[in-house]
Amino acid sequence: MSENKTAAPVIDRPIVRVLGMAIIFLAGFGLCSPVRAQCRYRPASPRLPIGLKLTIRAQKPVAETSRSLIIYVELSNESNTAIKMRKNWDTSLNYELHVRDGSGKEAPLTEPEREVRTRPIHGSGDDVTLAPGERDTYQEDLSNIYNISVPGSYTVEACREIHDWGNIYSNKIVVPFITPAPEAK
Repeated sequence: MSENKTAAPVIDRPIVRVLGMAIIFLAGFGLCSPVRAQCRYRPASPRLPIGLKLTIRAQKPVAETSRSLIIYVELSNESNTAIKMRKNWDTSLNYELHVRDGSGKEAPLTEPEREVRTRPIHGSGDDVTLAPGERDTYQEDLSNIYNISVPGSYTVEACREIHDWGNIYSNKIVVPFITPAPEAK
């Protein structure tokens, strides 16, 4: 008695390879958790450890409109508690700067920053621990975040989300922005 065997269909191997790579890529993209802007205007946590401090300072005391201004950010842990936080590979997502004009209105965001603050983006990073006595430092060019084109005094502050604790806000600094002097010809 002979068995009637049907041959399995032949699958074109390059197609299988491409499909396999596409599946791996999409699965990896799906495993990257959505990263959001840090604070999203939520209030500071009332239960942060005593001794955890977020401090900012400006590169110069007076800035020029539509020009670069570096803001230095430092998170210091002088508490007796280890602090867990997310360290994103895109470091611009670790701290969120806020700038308000003299009337308290937020300065206009650049287009890329508006997108970061209004919708989740996929990114990667690591959970890290800031041990007692350690510091985390960062610097950001304010012109990458805000379009400050009108002269006046602007208030700047930073914010960072801390795992299991909530948001921490920095000191506020006031930076006068002036119109740049015309360039000599």
